Amino acid sequence: MGGESQSAAAPRRQPRLLFLARRFYGAARAELEAITRDHGMTPGDYSVLHLIARRAPCSSADIARSARITPQGATQQVATLARKKMIVRRENPANRRIVLIEPTPQGLAALADIDARAERIEQRVAEGFDAAELAVIRRFLSRDFAAE
Repeated sequence: MGGESQSAAAPRRQPRLLFLARRFYGAARAELEAITRDHGMTPGDYSVLHLIARRAPCSSADIARSARITPQGATQQVATLARKKMIVRRENPANRRIVLIEPTPQGLAALADIDARAERIEQRVAEGFDAAELAVIRRFLSRDFAAE
């Protein structure tokens, strides 16, 4: 009651990491959406196409496991990329029930352009941080919070 404000005496809290991460994610996603839109894709398309290019030839089940999405989600994403002519599907000669997926030349070209432009964004974000600080940031962002 001494006329002192409790808020004046309380130390100022740092912004919550969750809020900062959400703000960063929103800004990064907006930039990635602009880049992928130039190729008629979404960031989700880009992410799955990137996985396919790294693992080709692969199956929808491989994609689902790698991307941590449901098999149905992987199948839908593969269908979307096929409609956009970013991937091609073919029968697996060793097991005709499995469909193998590979990027098309158009998909690889789109991936190369998006990767180059995303790299420039990452370089801009990394400005002012040394290698050790970037390693800590990468380690933090790579944590699997869902498993903890």
